[in-house]
Amino acid sequence: MAKTFLKPVENIVQEGRVYVDEQLENMKLRTVKGLSQGTSAFTALLLIFAFVSILLLMLSFAFVLWLGELMDSYAQAAFIVAGVLLLILVVCILLRKQLFKNSFVGLYAGILNPKKKENTLAGLDNAIETSQEYIQEQEKRLQGSLSSAKDFYSPTHLLNEGLRQSGLRSSEKGFKLGRFLTASCRALLTGKKKK
Repeated sequence: MAKTFLKPVENIVQEGRVYVDEQLENMKLRTVKGLSQGTSAFTALLLIFAFVSILLLMLSFAFVLWLGELMDSYAQAAFIVAGVLLLILVVCILLRKQLFKNSFVGLYAGILNPKKKENTLAGLDNAIETSQEYIQEQEKRLQGSLSSAKDFYSPTHLLNEGLRQSGLRSSEKGFKLGRFLTASCRALLTGKKKK
């Protein structure tokens, strides 16, 4: 009896644990994605800034001097060098997603989620979508368990179950004691015996 009585609660606890675990897994995936995107954006900006500043200070100065001597015009040499540096900067900006974003996904996925290895943002997006679908399924299961527990612990069901287990109710004849008491009460109140 105790096992049957506690079964709906055990189902709710089990479904709840799975639901919470899946929510935690989803949160980890979203954290990995956010950290990867944030770190890659910061690193990309830092790298681009460092690249531009170092390149402008060292390489361009030397190249302008060398080209200026060849062309006998330092101004033309400076414009040519600036155009090449601008072209390199545009290429770096256009390729920043391929160069930086996916490189941090594997790092954070390994730290926060060592069981699964999503190494790209597309892989993370797929894992997050799958996790969301599983969470929705788990919510439905949990609601079903709560509904069945509500039905199981309703006063009517508990009374019927208790009477059935004590032998006062059989499924084919209904309440033996209840019928007897009802008939007795009617007889007392009306003064008639039931035939």
